[in-house]
Amino acid sequence: AFAAIKGKKVVPELSLAVCGAFVIAYTLVVALNPVSSYPLFGFVYSVMAVSAIYATYCLQSANFCAFKLIADNDKKIVLDNRLTRTLEKENIALDGAVDEYDSRIARSFETTFVSDFFKRSSRISEDGKNNLLVLALALGIALVTGFVMFFVGGGAVSAFSSATLVVSLGLPAFANLSHKLPYSNVQSGCVMNDCAVIGEATYSEYAAVDVIAFEDSEIFGVEDVVLKSISLNDKDGDFRKVMRRMTSLFASLGGPLYRMFRNSIGKSFEPATDMTVEADGACGRTDGVMVMAGTLEYMERHGIKVPYESPSIASTKTMYAAENGVLFAKFSIQYSFSEEFAMLLPSLKERGVVPLIYTRDPNITNELMRFLTGGADIIRVMRKYDKIPAEKKVYRRLSSGAITLSDKLSAINLILLSKRYERMQYGASLTELAACAVGAALAAAISVCNMILYMPSVLLGVWQIAWCAALAVISIKTFGRQHKKKRKDK
Repeated sequence: AFAAIKGKKVVPELSLAVCGAFVIAYTLVVALNPVSSYPLFGFVYSVMAVSAIYATYCLQSANFCAFKLIADNDKKIVLDNRLTRTLEKENIALDGAVDEYDSRIARSFETTFVSDFFKRSSRISEDGKNNLLVLALALGIALVTGFVMFFVGGGAVSAFSSATLVVSLGLPAFANLSHKLPYSNVQSGCVMNDCAVIGEATYSEYAAVDVIAFEDSEIFGVEDVVLKSISLNDKDGDFRKVMRRMTSLFASLGGPLYRMFRNSIGKSFEPATDMTVEADGACGRTDGVMVMAGTLEYMERHGIKVPYESPSIASTKTMYAAENGVLFAKFSIQYSFSEEFAMLLPSLKERGVVPLIYTRDPNITNELMRFLTGGADIIRVMRKYDKIPAEKKVYRRLSSGAITLSDKLSAINLILLSKRYERMQYGASLTELAACAVGAALAAAISVCNMILYMPSVLLGVWQIAWCAALAVISIKTFGRQHKKKRKDK
């Protein structure tokens, strides 16, 4: 506690020193004054001490669970958390959807080693201002009560016993546990599902995230983008050749369309070369010819003659394909969210999190996202204009506070869990103040009514134990219902 003060932090364990000082001072006063009976405060102080010891155990156990997880040799998915305004393209794509100044974005990366474990796990997470306010409130009431009882109660013993009683009931023992016990409970559930958050203070960082980046293939599954129909040019009705060239073209772009075309023909082909990617279409060389694919506007802009077509509506999009400047196919493609993303979306909406979709697919637009979400403008699309890398990059080491050995969905759940954790901590801070005020006022009333001699030390300890038990029940109820999921084979 005193080491934290050097770092300009006030931690709840400081109450041990404050209460201990009052108990020692009171004991000296009793020893120096001949009194026949006097109250005892040893048991209630022991409750505070044990709560602090157990809180330290919870903290170290939770951190060790995270350490064991990151020591796994498997590849890990980590969440990078930074201010959205530091990423120019993402910031432009999110214009109007989030607060540009305060917004934070989470992006996932793969790595084999997570660094800065000790730096993150050693950070103090408790609210110093709230702890200082609790101490000030309890000390203020204790000093006033002691001053009054010095004159009303008739001496130093009465004054010191009253002040010590106020401090013993006014400084809540559960404040030592209010961060560390829930952190231990939530960490245990995360580790069961091959996830971890490094350091309790990291929850506050990730609770501030209001944008999560997804690849288009993460929100559209294999069976969620369907080729409803295809119309071929009368002069060239070779279905296999058409699908082969489209598969080759989209092999350079990736995403759900590549999987759709590849599965339609049941075979992969070499990616197209000389790629040029635009917002509404792309072109590349395959089989020695230049192949283009995109929307009606894309084709008309590049001088491709397209017969009049009514615009595509709803979730079914029309895409055209041309070869050497001549239209050769029209595709009708239906989009729907994957089941996992559809189930996740209401939770993201409820917590004000905007999904940002990276895509090279000309059909995926903000308008399509609004239709798929029933008109809600809660998803934004960001275009990419480069080819997909031949292999997904795996970093040798990254610094991150949120990791998973499972999948992207588990990583996203860590953000939602952080928001729930932050809400609980806000409630716990208010409860600490309430418990301090009620406990100190109750102790002052007992002193003024001269009932202090009739209050056994065990009964005073029960008051503190009851608050600790309530915290434990709430913590388990909030974070203890996570069930172990089977890790997917990679």
